[in-house]
Amino acid sequence: MILKGSQRGSGQNLAAHLLKMEDNEHVSLHELRGFASDNLHGAFKEIEAVSLGTRCGNYLFSLSLSPPENAKVRGKRPSWCAASTST
Repeated sequence: MILKGSQRGSGQNLAAHLLKMEDNEHVSLHELRGFASDNLHGAFKEIEAVSLGTRCGNYLFSLSLSPPENAKVRGKRPSWCAASTST
């Protein structure tokens, strides 16, 4: 499993990229909570609005997961996604 994290701003660009099926082999939004919005673009706008009250330029952290080629990632949430839900 390869995990690649990065700090970033420009939430609208990230939301558009994450939801593009032609750029990503597998896209799945498992859960969106803690926001007034019920979609990714709206949630990222809320995060950006909060960041405007601070000096924070890179207000998002993104994590790319690259599972092994033989891993099954379709259907139910795979067991390797547990790392993304622990807080």
